[in-house]
Amino acid sequence: MELLTAPEFLTAYLALIIILSEFFLKKNHQNIIPAITISGALLILTLSFAFPLLGDTSLFTSLFNNFDTSLGKFITYSSDHLSLFGSRLLLVCLILCTLMSWDYVQKKTKNICEFYALLTFATCGLMFMVSAQELMTFFVSLETASMCLYALSAYFKDNDYSLEAGMKYFLMGASFSALMLYGIVLVYGACGTTSYTQIAKVCLLGNQNVALLYVGVILICIGFAFKLSLAPFHMWAPDVLQGAPTPISAYLSVASKAAGFMVLIRLTSIAFVSMSMVWVKFFLICAVLSMILGNLIAVRQKNMKRLMAYSSIGQVSYLIMGIIAANNFGISALLYFLVSYVFTNLAIFMVIANISKHDGDDMSDFYGLSKRAPFVAMVATLGILSLCGIPPMSGFFAKFYIFAAAIKAKYFTLVFFALIATTVSLFYYLNVLRAMYIEKSENDDSPLVISSSSQAGMWVCLIGMLYFGLFPQGLVTFCTEVASSL
Repeated sequence: MELLTAPEFLTAYLALIIILSEFFLKKNHQNIIPAITISGALLILTLSFAFPLLGDTSLFTSLFNNFDTSLGKFITYSSDHLSLFGSRLLLVCLILCTLMSWDYVQKKTKNICEFYALLTFATCGLMFMVSAQELMTFFVSLETASMCLYALSAYFKDNDYSLEAGMKYFLMGASFSALMLYGIVLVYGACGTTSYTQIAKVCLLGNQNVALLYVGVILICIGFAFKLSLAPFHMWAPDVLQGAPTPISAYLSVASKAAGFMVLIRLTSIAFVSMSMVWVKFFLICAVLSMILGNLIAVRQKNMKRLMAYSSIGQVSYLIMGIIAANNFGISALLYFLVSYVFTNLAIFMVIANISKHDGDDMSDFYGLSKRAPFVAMVATLGILSLCGIPPMSGFFAKFYIFAAAIKAKYFTLVFFALIATTVSLFYYLNVLRAMYIEKSENDDSPLVISSSSQAGMWVCLIGMLYFGLFPQGLVTFCTEVASSL
C-alpha cells in the first residue's frame, strides 16, 4: 500500500499519465495537459498528509530497506519528516511553475505534453533525491532530474538563447557531476559503504582512510556548490537562467536549490557530521564570495532574468548559513527560509514571464508597469520587499531567523558580511521598483493582459509571502520538528 501512495512514486505515475495522454488527446486538446499536471500534483500533495499514517509494508521494506551488510542494515530510501517536507515543497513548486507556464508555453511551442512530462519527471527525481539514504541512490536521482532540466533549458529549439543555455548547462553540469561521482567513489573507498548512517558509524569508529575521505568530501561539496550556484562555482547560473524558458528559469532558481539544500542537510547532519571541520570551512568561503560577487555584479544588470540569477546567488549565500551553523536551530531556519524563498522568487518570475515582450527580458519591460497592470506591479513590489527582508513579508523573518542561527553558532563575522550584502542588494532591488513606478513606458495607456492561470499563481505566492510573514510561528514549529527528527 505504501509503495502506491508514497509521494515520489505517485509523481512518477503522474508523469507517465501525462506521457500517455498524448496518445488519447488530439493536438487541439493538449492545452488540458497543464490542468492534468496541476490536478495530479494537488491530489498527491493532499495524500502526502495522510502518508505518515500508513505503516511499512513487507513489499516496500524488501525493495528499499534492510539489506544486510557487515555494518548493519543497508537502507536506500525512506519517507521521514524531511523527505515529506521536501516532497510537499517540491509539489508546490511544480504546481506554481505549471500555472506560470500554462499560457507561456502554448505561445512558444506545440510540444506541450513533453514539456510537462519532463517537468514532472524532474520533480520526481528531486523528490527521490531528498528521500535517498545513501550516496548512489542520491546520485542516480540527481542525474534523473538533471537530464530532464538539461532538455527543458534547451526546449525552444528555434531560440538561440535557449539552445545555448541548454548546452552550457549540460556540459558544465556533466563535468561537475563527474567530480561529485568521483568524490562518492573516494568516500566509498575510504569507508567501504555509501549509506549515510554507516559512513557516520565508520567515521565514529575511526576505521576510515582519512586522506581519501577528506578529498571525497571536498569533491562532493564542490558538486553541491555548483548545483546551488555558490560562488566561485556559479558561472552557469546567469547564462542558463537568462536563456532558458522563464518557467524553467524559475524552477531552476527554486526547486533544484530547495532539493539540494535538503540533501545537504542530510549529509552534514548524518553522514559527514564528524567531518564538519572540512565542509564548514569550504561553505564559509563560498558564502562570503557569493555575498560579494552575487550582490555587486547584480547592481550592473539590466536583464531581469540575469539580475534574478545574481540575486539568487546572493540569497543562496544566506541559505548556506543554516548549514554552516551546524545545529538544529540552523536547519530549522534554513527550512523556513526555503519556503519563503520559493513563494518570493516564483512571484517575481511570474511577473517576468507575463511582461517580457521579447527574449531579452530587459528592465525596460518593467517601465510604467504600475499603470499598465497595478496588480502585477503590486505582486512584484511585495516580492522585491520580501527579498530585501522588509517586514511584514516572509523574507524579513527568514533572514532574521537564519542570521540568529549564525549568531548562536558564533559566526559574527559572517553575519556582518551578510548585513553589508543585504544593504548592497537594496540598490538593485529598489531599482526595479523605480522602473515600475517612476520610469515611463511608450505603452503606458495599453493595459497588460494577464492570463487567469498566472493570476492564480500570483495570488498563491502573494498569500504565501504575507501569511508566513505575519504568522510565522506555525511553520517555525513544523521546521523545528523536522530538524529535531534528523
